[in-house]
Amino acid sequence: MNAVEAGGETGAPFTSPSGRRAQTAVSSPIGAELRRRREMLRIGIREASRRTGVSHTVISEVECGRRLPTVRTFERLRRGLGLDATAHILTRPPEPVGVLEVHLVRLAACLWASGGRITITDLAGALGIHATAVREQLPLVAPRLAACGISMTEDSVEVRLGPLRAAMPALQVLGSLLSDRRRAALSPEAVNLLGYVGWHREATRRQLEQLRGEDCESLLGRLVDAGFLTAVRDSEGRRPNRYRLTALTLEAFEVASLEELHEKLGPFLGGTAGDDGAVTVDGEGVSPAGESTGGAPLVGTEASASSTAATSLR
Repeated sequence: MNAVEAGGETGAPFTSPSGRRAQTAVSSPIGAELRRRREMLRIGIREASRRTGVSHTVISEVECGRRLPTVRTFERLRRGLGLDATAHILTRPPEPVGVLEVHLVRLAACLWASGGRITITDLAGALGIHATAVREQLPLVAPRLAACGISMTEDSVEVRLGPLRAAMPALQVLGSLLSDRRRAALSPEAVNLLGYVGWHREATRRQLEQLRGEDCESLLGRLVDAGFLTAVRDSEGRRPNRYRLTALTLEAFEVASLEELHEKLGPFLGGTAGDDGAVTVDGEGVSPAGESTGGAPLVGTEASASSTAATSLR
């Protein structure tokens, strides 16, 4: 055994007892840095152990990639040998991701972005794989979704997502909290305006400004951004924007439909809103404002009644 292997500070480059140069292949950054520094100092493992107070067995295993040192051990090595590295070098590199894993990650992401319902054909198109491969991978994704409280069902044509039964109580409480928070954020002016739009099923900005007696562009913008109103323009773009309530607004007012909202407002405003055509929410089949018996703008004392009625919804 030469002086270097015995722990001397001088002599030939580090060699193994058999006389052959030691292999330098390592599997971790800290192992490579430790070996590089030790060979630069021209010392053996036992001398490195003496200088650092770290077992020579541990040093050998670190260099070979079989062990990651603790932060405390790393600090001993760094001070004793002058390693040019920080503790970040102790982070283990990520394991290579297999092809199947990549497909499963992408499939799970597409299911999440689908909004809870998507066809297998669309999934196959998005992933660039055959529909048969999608069907084979769905059972592998299901446990991952379940760990997030999501159930998955598929009928060989369509995939649907929904909450697991165990998650339902928490989701119901969360829904109530969010609903209460949204309602609390509505100012009396906003509730008044929403009540007017709900009574007439839709209204233009001009009609709303006649009601309030002031510009309401900012208020309308906030209600649209918050999802309480939707702005609709005719296909030719000639009529001004008409504003309608959304399902979120009905939920905040604790009603299931515009008809139920009219029943709540009726005692305050009197009469009934026009019912020409089917009434829906968020755009389809709603009678234009001004075309029904309840479509004229509310002004004067009627505006005051609208304010009282809308406030009662809160």
